[in-house]
Amino acid sequence: MIPTSVLVDDSTSIAGIPADVELSQLTIPGGQVVLWNGHEFEATKGNVGRYPDGRVGIDFHDLDAGEREATMRFYYPIDPRMDEVDVAGATIAYPNDDNTGWLFAHCDNDAMVDWEQELAAAVVARFAAAIDQAQIKVNEATNTVAEAQAVANHRSLVSFRNSAIIAVTQWARTRHIGWQEQHPHEAHVHLPVLRAVEVVAANWRRDNAVSWSRVSTRVSAIIKDLAKPHAYETRWDKAARIAAEAKAKADAEASAETDTEES
Repeated sequence: MIPTSVLVDDSTSIAGIPADVELSQLTIPGGQVVLWNGHEFEATKGNVGRYPDGRVGIDFHDLDAGEREATMRFYYPIDPRMDEVDVAGATIAYPNDDNTGWLFAHCDNDAMVDWEQELAAAVVARFAAAIDQAQIKVNEATNTVAEAQAVANHRSLVSFRNSAIIAVTQWARTRHIGWQEQHPHEAHVHLPVLRAVEVVAANWRRDNAVSWSRVSTRVSAIIKDLAKPHAYETRWDKAARIAAEAKAKADAEASAETDTEES
């Protein structure tokens, strides 16, 4: 059967599906049907059955007519390799190689390349200030011994940074297309960068003690900074904090005025 899609209106019946279609071809493992809601795909739990007149109906478990888009598009048949994690939140649907079922993706190969480059650029940004400081030490050296030491420190730091770029790039290339969309917390840029820097640091401590001694202070500071990013707040937590701070300030001012009057 050629991959196709049909509209689902605010009822639970679907028109236009051939009478000879196997109902098992209409769901993914777990019994979910695949619906396009206008901006992403959903894997929605539902019983799929056939009415006496041949129409296919879906008895939705997760959604009722008031909780889903008035008009959605139902995709079938689904490639048997697809599971809920492949479908939920996906934005791309394309036929498989033999044109017998839909495949879904959260992004494409170019998006993965962009993510890889974003991770590499984040490593460069994290080391930029430290490398600039090391270069200043080279420029300010007042004798050949100090200059040689400063040059060695600078070269070691650049080498460490390049090793971290290689580490985070190699790690990114072990992920499948859409991995970062399916694992949004683990894929935040600072976490892969932190892990890459920690891996390289562990390797240098074990295998390259002399070079590690040249960079350890600066790299340790970078690791500490990466491990403790700024703690952002939700909108409601921020509002509650500001209200509490305003109340504390008002209470303190009122208390100060009372003390002044009593004195």
